[in-house]
Amino acid sequence: MSGEALLSDAEWARIESLMPSSDGQRGRPFRDHRQVVEGIIYRFRTGVAWRDLPEVRVPRRREDKVIGSDPTDGVRLPRGRRPDAAMSIPTPEEVGQLMAVTDGRFRPFIALCAFAGLRLGEAAGVRLSDVDFLRKSLKVSRQVQRVNGGAIDIRAPKYGSERVVYLADSLVNVLAEHVATYGTTGKDQWLFAGEGDDPPHQNTVGYWWRKTLRDAGLTGIKLHDLRHFYASGLIAAGCDVVTVQRSLGHAKATTTLNTYAHLWPTAEDRTRGSRVDHLRVARAK
Repeated sequence: MSGEALLSDAEWARIESLMPSSDGQRGRPFRDHRQVVEGIIYRFRTGVAWRDLPEVRVPRRREDKVIGSDPTDGVRLPRGRRPDAAMSIPTPEEVGQLMAVTDGRFRPFIALCAFAGLRLGEAAGVRLSDVDFLRKSLKVSRQVQRVNGGAIDIRAPKYGSERVVYLADSLVNVLAEHVATYGTTGKDQWLFAGEGDDPPHQNTVGYWWRKTLRDAGLTGIKLHDLRHFYASGLIAAGCDVVTVQRSLGHAKATTTLNTYAHLWPTAEDRTRGSRVDHLRVARAK
């Protein structure tokens, strides 16, 4: 249908006075009745079948507070960059440099992002009770988000992101040293301190991160890139898609593949590696 109204306001006012309202009395009808009536008029004027009747898009009255057409019609979304072109993964040397120069209170935060794959909000929301030092594991069950006015909101992590992450011995030692040196914050025993007894939010963590980058003499690295660093390490170690998905807290394996498929070795890479191994065996003989 065209964007022009098929009934004038005067014509509709006469029809409206004869129609029952939502309470069964004559008077003001439901707001979408005019759209339905104009759809019927359009159907009989054009002769199209009901199943072929296009979506009704006619201007409504001002008090309906609904625009008559979709302003996004005909707008083409920008093409997204390929993951392999858009993704930035720090080198092990850069991560080591960041760990070396950062403030001691922020060092385990960087370690959790780079060696356990936690998101910013997830790392900020870690409590002492989440860390199982004996089993060398970490339970990810909440995140910290900043709300209006600088307050924080403790909420569940992104859908499907609750998980248990298994920690390397070196990361367990970093966390243990942090607790022994700086303790915890508040009655909830937050691992990292924000304002008062609260954990830190994005602004506080952003300040720590920018300061660490300056001290390390590095640029162009985002805190979230440490999560990519962790994922790339899992893939390089030979972990399958499901293992990487669960470790990162992705709801679906397709999310993992869409993000990191370019990091897995291709069939050509495996074939090439097999041939190299065969050549080494042949030369040894």
